[in-house]
Amino acid sequence: MGINLPDIKRSKKYEGLYVKADTAGYILYDLIMATVKEWIGQSYLDLYDSKGNRVIIHNLKMGARLEYAKKIQISQVTAGNNVLVFDCIPVVNRSIEIQLGGNTNVCIKNGSFQQSFIKATEGDIEIKKDFMFALNVDIHCNNYHYLYDVETALPSKRKSVVIGEHVWAGWGAKFIGGTTIGDGSIIGAQSVVAGKIPNNVTVAGNPAKILKKDVFWAITNKRDQITFDQLENTKYFDLPDKMQDVPEAYRQKTIDLPLKESKNMTKLTDKGENES
Repeated sequence: MGINLPDIKRSKKYEGLYVKADTAGYILYDLIMATVKEWIGQSYLDLYDSKGNRVIIHNLKMGARLEYAKKIQISQVTAGNNVLVFDCIPVVNRSIEIQLGGNTNVCIKNGSFQQSFIKATEGDIEIKKDFMFALNVDIHCNNYHYLYDVETALPSKRKSVVIGEHVWAGWGAKFIGGTTIGDGSIIGAQSVVAGKIPNNVTVAGNPAKILKKDVFWAITNKRDQITFDQLENTKYFDLPDKMQDVPEAYRQKTIDLPLKESKNMTKLTDKGENES
């Protein structure tokens, strides 16, 4: 599947994981508090139900992060073998709604949301650490209706989304199935992103296209708080003469050229065609 999951032997059976999407779903905080005895001694929660659904939370502890769990709503379009993994509880300023279905995995690492909708029914989703999402940033690994080829009658292939480390997505950005974002890139407001985006670029538009290469963004909004030496030493910034992850040809043209996978990216492929 492309996402490393903990050993299922550490799991605890809990029948409250499956909630249909047409209901209000469950709030992550309520699940955590209902099972507090299972994790309070080890700061690690791993639950599964009889339908094969699973929720895993690492680095779990009492405190401010637990409060963010009150803003995370989870439901499932179809029951069975859906896995949701939190490396820790992310920062959530407004709310997140997560819908699962179709035997999918969703893995979210440390970062910050404003308000987002995440739906995974036809592909896996991985959001790597240090991300920053503005208001109304959505991720869709689904077509809402099944699509078929008129000649073969076969359904469309499953397509996953992988968002690399330290990615900043502006207001209203949308990611659709088949998207891979390299580390350190910036996604413009209201962009619709599909396909492969390299590291350290700014993209915008519908469909999103590269506007600028060899860029780096910092959380601070004061220029004098970060120096060129700091930029040079950070792993999220590649100086022009050190652009190892983006071929020279790709820096000259921005469409229809192969992109070498970043060494920091975990490759999620179609179900049954996984690569390590």
